[in-house]
Amino acid sequence: MLEQNGFTITWKTENVNFCRAHKDYLHSPKFVASTLQNTEWILKLDIFRKDMDIDSLKVTLRRLDSVPDIFTVNIGMAIVIPGHSDQDLGKKELASLKKNQEMSFTTNNLDSKISELFLDNMLTICCHISMPSVKSVISEKCVAQTRVGVERICCPWRIENFSTNYPVVVSLYSSMSNSAHNLESKGITWLTNGFLSIKICRKQAVNDGMLQVIGKISVLDVRGRTKFSTEDKFCFCPNADIWYFQISANKSALFRECQLQLTNDKMVMLCDFTFFTEVTSEIIGYVWLPPVFQSVVENKKTKENLSPKAENCYDFAKYQMNFAPKREAPCQENSADRPGRLKDDFKKLYKQRIHCDIVLCAGNKSIPCHKAILCSRSPVFKAMFDNQMKEALRREVEIPDLDGDNLHRFLMYVYSEELEDMDWIIAKKLLYAANKYEIKSLMRECSYFLKTHLSKSNVCEALEFSDMHQDHSLKTSCQEFVFKHATEVFASKDWKDFTVKKPLLSAETFQKYFESKK
Repeated sequence: MLEQNGFTITWKTENVNFCRAHKDYLHSPKFVASTLQNTEWILKLDIFRKDMDIDSLKVTLRRLDSVPDIFTVNIGMAIVIPGHSDQDLGKKELASLKKNQEMSFTTNNLDSKISELFLDNMLTICCHISMPSVKSVISEKCVAQTRVGVERICCPWRIENFSTNYPVVVSLYSSMSNSAHNLESKGITWLTNGFLSIKICRKQAVNDGMLQVIGKISVLDVRGRTKFSTEDKFCFCPNADIWYFQISANKSALFRECQLQLTNDKMVMLCDFTFFTEVTSEIIGYVWLPPVFQSVVENKKTKENLSPKAENCYDFAKYQMNFAPKREAPCQENSADRPGRLKDDFKKLYKQRIHCDIVLCAGNKSIPCHKAILCSRSPVFKAMFDNQMKEALRREVEIPDLDGDNLHRFLMYVYSEELEDMDWIIAKKLLYAANKYEIKSLMRECSYFLKTHLSKSNVCEALEFSDMHQDHSLKTSCQEFVFKHATEVFASKDWKDFTVKKPLLSAETFQKYFESKK
């Protein structure tokens, strides 16, 4: 836990995970520490750099001013995780810094993995600076924020005359017309290896400057099920303005698996593009507090225990620390008159099944639902209903990946974010459905359940499942479990069967295991 006297900056970063498509570092806004002789500083976050370990990040504090020439300070750095104790990035360091000199801290010594430090794709860093042998009369706090701009679009493309030598892509991006990053297809060709290559360009109106994008294209069969899926990333710039997106499946496999003989030689692909816009940074505000009142705020003491003077300062500090208007206290009501929570109301709406306008079918069960709810929770459902695919026209959607009971669990979560009667098999099925329909919160819930229920008898199954669905966090947890129980796992029959079934994945795991022993 960092000390409270001196200067403390809390730097909140948003969409840091997307830096790998933008760049491998971020800077905080410049900040001035008036309690440290008005010295100027900046923080830098290095992440996903090629010369760094894949599961580490580095935070650097740099001095920007030159007066005084040499400034000696104690520096502490921590990652803040709401609801948990702060993760200190090493012990407090004493440093004498000139202009443009810096001190760095890394996460190499933390017990937590990088993926566990992020909450809703946000990372919060806390840096404390103090002068040694000087007792601060005032404690100063600063809050800063940096955001990587992200825009995501998910809609289908339709290919006509698919089996001919001259297939045609028809763009159906109705929602893309409102985007500043409008993409279009300039043609489609069959490569010599039999794979499909789509030529993607920016429209002329926006064809300037640099634009990073991550794309995922899924090929759907006649019933709307994903048969093939490919991910790629590209950076549009004046010297590279054509993206050749390759679908890793040959023509015969696509024709057979997607049952194109039933669609009049038409194919539908679901395209998911994430664009990266500018990085913005700002100082949200500063707070100065005497140490006695700083202690009051940090310990959240009640106003009944304070003197009138301290009470007034406590109110002021609490207002400044929130950086937002206070909300009025809720009025007291009888429990019989109190309205239900929003989650409970949506749960009741699902169970009563009134005013429904679509039906989801799985196995022998059909469940009426509401398009608006499905669209708000899943970009895949939104694309399906917005673009009048045949399921929307028939007002019936087949969910072949789930049985009736698990469809009910899936929809219960969609409406209320509640999971019922979870076990290993259910978690795997729901994770598959959550991945297909891109319900991120359900993906995290199911992945967490699997990670916390790993055993020597199921880790091979979980490792194969995580690799199949590109769940990198679950895959890392599985491999770490294997490393921890290497003697038993590597000697088991399950592992021997796994090496035959998944030779590349088992070889990758072996390699990482031996690298961890160096």
